[in-house]
Amino acid sequence: MPDLFLFAVEDVLKIHGLSGHVLLPGIPCRENMPDIVVGAPLAIVTPGRSRIETTLASYASIRMQPRPEPLCLPIAVPYPLTKEHIPPGSRVYLADSEHGGVLDL
Repeated sequence: MPDLFLFAVEDVLKIHGLSGHVLLPGIPCRENMPDIVVGAPLAIVTPGRSRIETTLASYASIRMQPRPEPLCLPIAVPYPLTKEHIPPGSRVYLADSEHGGVLDL
């Protein structure tokens, strides 16, 4: 099965006390979205078409104003990934390392 598109990155934040960087808006809460657990493999494709393989480090509890529709769960990616590695417009996928293709919902 190809990678599953989750969201396009609008912003990347560093929050004091959190070891990684938070990607916004995050994974949308939709009925057809599979359960995605901490440690799940992610692929981030930058606007320059670089593919970054990483994992979901944690979910971040952030109150966003205005609130995105549908409701989204911001996620953190592990160090050493930073804002410089993940520019706005990067696309985040639930990775399928066996096939490596991408699937947009």
